[in-house]
Amino acid sequence: MYGMEVNGMEEKKIDYRNRWQKENQERVIVMVGKGQKEKIKSRARETGAGSLNAYIIGLIEADMGKLSEE
Repeated sequence: MYGMEVNGMEEKKIDYRNRWQKENQERVIVMVGKGQKEKIKSRARETGAGSLNAYIIGLIEADMGKLSEE
């Protein structure tokens, strides 16, 4: 981790997680206006999404579900 010493076992866990993410996930970056991130995070908490990422994925999946129903 950044600026922290990591023992061998922790380093293996980090390497495994990074490898798994590289093989199984893609990164999508969303840019929002200044101050919008906190508003979105607040709304995510209100809906019980659990995280900003889960909230955004839920919105995308709901929208894409609507497309497939058309």
